[in-house]
Amino acid sequence: MGRKLLGLTGVAALSLSIVGCASTTPINKDLDLVKGPAPKEIVSPYASALECLSQALSEDQKRTSFSVGSFPDRTGKINHVSDSGTGSFSTQGAEDMLLTSIAQTGVQVVDMGAPYRSFLDWNLDKAKGSLLSASVLLPDVSISGAITSLDFMPGGGGYINVEGAGFGTRQNRILVGIDSRAVQMLGGSVPAGKVVATDRIQKQVVGYEDEAGVSNFFGPVSSPTWIQFDLGRRENEAIQYTQRVMLDRVAYTLISKYFDTAACEEHLVYGDTLAQFQ
Repeated sequence: MGRKLLGLTGVAALSLSIVGCASTTPINKDLDLVKGPAPKEIVSPYASALECLSQALSEDQKRTSFSVGSFPDRTGKINHVSDSGTGSFSTQGAEDMLLTSIAQTGVQVVDMGAPYRSFLDWNLDKAKGSLLSASVLLPDVSISGAITSLDFMPGGGGYINVEGAGFGTRQNRILVGIDSRAVQMLGGSVPAGKVVATDRIQKQVVGYEDEAGVSNFFGPVSSPTWIQFDLGRRENEAIQYTQRVMLDRVAYTLISKYFDTAACEEHLVYGDTLAQFQ
């Protein structure tokens, strides 16, 4: 019985058919851009908890002004794998994410970012130390912290192959940690610099991969052909979106602790349920 692999002629014919099916754009014309889903507002699992807090706080409490201080990536973890994008694993925009999260609770929000501080310093310099003609809103409370840890946890999986037919699965996890605090600023009855609320949370970011394949000789017994067929699927939680969701939870936790209210704890539990990888 003679067995043969798919010959060079067959491979060439198969390759040409694949190329022929692919659309090409003349070099003197613009390539049509690929269009994905339309943009939409970001709604995290904790949107309900933040909305509930905005309704539970009194008007006097909502007049308390909050700002975001420093919230850097302190994990020190950098990705150098080019096919999945290079750079930091963790978001570099945590301060902006947290600011929008705080705004969802209905309290006053003060921008203390670098562009605004530079503008304010420029105005003060022009005023030569005199009072500005316009009033300046200063924060009563500043929320600071960091993405403090990103650990690669041990993975696992397996693969089985029986007479050329195989199936395998593997799973990997990353453990992300965030530490945060609310600090009293100048003014008010609480001494400036006092840490009035703290929070630390962690989340396991899950990724898994399934694969299946068949490789064997097929066709007439007198002249079979070697064929290999593989399928696979890879699902990964988005690390930086996950951190955004965690920052929503941080905003809820610190502000509810600052005002000593538990009116929306059911919504927090509901958010935790929605945030689970299912």
